[in-house]
Amino acid sequence: MRPGIETGMLASYAMTACPASCYVWLGEYGKARSYAEGVTVHEAAPAASRSPSREAIARIDLAMALAGLGVPGEAAAVGLQAPGSSQVADSVQSRAADLDATHGPVPGSGRGAQLP
Repeated sequence: MRPGIETGMLASYAMTACPASCYVWLGEYGKARSYAEGVTVHEAAPAASRSPSREAIARIDLAMALAGLGVPGEAAAVGLQAPGSSQVADSVQSRAADLDATHGPVPGSGRGAQLP
C-alpha cells in the first residue's frame, strides 16, 4: 500500500481487465466476456480514479469475445465504443488493430475498429 494513494481502483482493474485479455488470447470467449463486462462497473467511479485506456482495452476485449462467441453485430457496436477519447494510448491503438486483424472490419462502418 502507498499512503495517500487510493489503490482500490487499480486492484479492481487488475482483477477484471487483465483476466479478460488473457482469456481472449486463450480463446476462452465466455470467460473473457464475463471479466470484460466487469470492467464496466468502473464507469460509475469518479473520473480522477478511472483509466480510460484500460476501459477502452476492456471494451476491445469484450468485442473480441463477442465476435468469438458468434455475435458480430454486438461485437461491432462494443468495438466502436472503445475509443472514448481523442487522447487514445498506443496500447489501445494496438489492441484495436488486433480486433481488426482477428475479426475483420466492423460491418457497415466503412472502416475497422479504427480510432480517431
